[in-house]
Amino acid sequence: MRIKELSQLSGMAASAIRFYEDEGLLPPVRRSDNGYRSYGNDHVERLRFIQRCRSLDMSLEDIRRMTGLLFQNLEADPDEVHDIVEEQLAVVDRRIAELNLMRGELLSLLDRCHHGHHHASGEVCGVVDALRRETQP
Repeated sequence: MRIKELSQLSGMAASAIRFYEDEGLLPPVRRSDNGYRSYGNDHVERLRFIQRCRSLDMSLEDIRRMTGLLFQNLEADPDEVHDIVEEQLAVVDRRIAELNLMRGELLSLLDRCHHGHHHASGEVCGVVDALRRETQP
């Protein structure tokens, strides 16, 4: 199949397919006599796997490790796969903690807003004052 069909079957843009191909995440592509790339069902499977990993926000390096383990090594070490997923979970947990801190800061800023009533400085909302004070040394 050509890249257009692969794109339709995988739900991935042709430019993304070429990117993952350049990154070495796809198996080598055969070329037909006229020079067109000829993809197979293994490419569809691999792209769907990559897409799922990306939806979990895995890095390209982690996806490279996973595809290497799962598609090239018939006897993938389950402990290594587990470690990759566990590392990604730790990344997600850190981001959740950071987002919770950010949420708290935003809630605090909202508490300074006077909902249409003018602040002592003449501003409608105290958020601008608070942000200015927090950016000054």
